Amino acid sequence: MATDHEPADREARSYSLVVPPGFIRIPGDASTAPEEVLEQLAFEGEVPASTDEFVTFLNEVESHDPHRVVQESYVAVSDAFATDLRCSFVVARLPVKDPTRGDLDALLLSRVQRGATAMSLGGEPAVVWESDAGDVRTVGSRRSRLLRRRTVLGRIRGSRLALIAVSLTVTAPARDERPDDDTVAAAFAELFDAVATTFRWIDGQGAVISDRPTT
Repeated sequence: MATDHEPADREARSYSLVVPPGFIRIPGDASTAPEEVLEQLAFEGEVPASTDEFVTFLNEVESHDPHRVVQESYVAVSDAFATDLRCSFVVARLPVKDPTRGDLDALLLSRVQRGATAMSLGGEPAVVWESDAGDVRTVGSRRSRLLRRRTVLGRIRGSRLALIAVSLTVTAPARDERPDDDTVAAAFAELFDAVATTFRWIDGQGAVISDRPTT
């Protein structure tokens, strides 16, 4: 739905972002995700060793996304970064429960009042915050320790019905801490920030709505 000041043909219908090599894209549609993942891993008859981590990630996303709000995810290939840390970027569209009563700008402002930092995502108002690290969790047979979680929450161009969330999660196996864990996690966080600057909204004709940068 377009806003009062935004023509319907300039409402965002999709988005684009640039993710560097070394990440596998996992679509939000679980029915096609395994096939696309294997294709990106150059599956040629033998399942690559790194496939297990993507199957685990797929199961994790599906179990935590009953309403199918996740649009796509990107997971770092361990071999590409020479680390046993796991890094993922997740993009989700979050519907607003009651768009007739909610003020989305006020919602973002309330996040700022709780410690988030104001920014823009694709030229639209957004906020970013860090979550506490250190929690240990178990998914399947994998136990992991949270090193970094950073979330960007922003307006969708021309819509009052939903917000967009882009999040970073970096975890380490539940083992003894290594001196370079924080350094690698910080590097992934910087990479996430760089990816966020490439975010652009796309209209119904496939054109970029605005070339205003993310800041």
